[in-house]
Amino acid sequence: MSNKNTGALSGAGLNSLRYQTTFGTVGAIAEIVDNSIQWKQEKKDVDINIIFIERDGVVDEVLISDNGVGMGTVNGSEIIDMCLMFGGGTNHGAKANLGKYGVGLPSACCSQSTDYHVYSWEKKGKIKHKYRNHNDFFQFDTKKGILIKDEPVNDKTFTIENSFPKYFEDYIPDLKDYNSGTIVQWKSCDELSYKRAETLINHIELKLGRIYRHFIGNGVNINFRTYSQPKNSSPIRQQDLCKAIRKFDVTFLSKGNNVPAPFDKQATSEQFGALYTHKFTDSSGQLHEFKILATLAKKEIQLPNCQAGGRIGPGPRYKEAQGISLVRAKREIKLGTFGYEMNNGASDTRHRWWKIE
Repeated sequence: MSNKNTGALSGAGLNSLRYQTTFGTVGAIAEIVDNSIQWKQEKKDVDINIIFIERDGVVDEVLISDNGVGMGTVNGSEIIDMCLMFGGGTNHGAKANLGKYGVGLPSACCSQSTDYHVYSWEKKGKIKHKYRNHNDFFQFDTKKGILIKDEPVNDKTFTIENSFPKYFEDYIPDLKDYNSGTIVQWKSCDELSYKRAETLINHIELKLGRIYRHFIGNGVNINFRTYSQPKNSSPIRQQDLCKAIRKFDVTFLSKGNNVPAPFDKQATSEQFGALYTHKFTDSSGQLHEFKILATLAKKEIQLPNCQAGGRIGPGPRYKEAQGISLVRAKREIKLGTFGYEMNNGASDTRHRWWKIE
């Protein structure tokens, strides 16, 4: 065991970072999706596939693929060599777009797995591969309570591969058509929020549809794919769990929203009052603009046939989106109350019908 102070992140420090994030699997996936959207090709839709692979009845591996531009260079340095560094992103100080702090990809990966890989290519036949396995730097015998290894985290530089792992073709059939793109792989996942693919999808589908509602259908397609792979057998596609994520518009003003039919073909809320816009300049001279949109469910949605509509039609979806939605660069950052004290408390069912974005 080495305990030399090199100034680098230690294996023990890396292991502790796994438990400092609180966004769960949905947040970890969203961090990867952010990158896929930000680095999509101009004038071309980006297809993002979230692939769950079940082995022995539980999700063992996750692949998140896109057909974006791939990772190139910045200031002469390879982006992929920096992509797993905490704070090593290329969007520091960004005042627009999705990426800003450079901690999303490494935090997301290590929060779900201790063995993760990134494959990225700008043209076919030249695939850049970067990986990190925590066991190379940190090992702890939980039974004996003994620290076996604690080494500085010095990742190997990326390698150039001529082809992907052969089995990727089983899970990403479109891969052969991608001239460029990125794949993030989490192997031997041990910190997923749920173990079964069906449960994962049931808990994160609406959240991802809500977070990316302004992108889905506007140049961005996000899909779930799920496979089970019995031991020593070929993967079996779980067809009922392979589907596109639908937008979940929490203002309920748009058609095609993720609500039960026939309400998905109409706006079920109306704008309440005028759109409010506030502009101000901060101490650095940067201009900021806030827009506040309020909506209210139509009366026939709140009281269909003079009955309370909270449990029927789109009512349950309104409950899922109760609160105030904060959006930055078209991406939802948070849904919550932000300290606003609701009259009669949040349990008053009437609060589900109004929305603020």
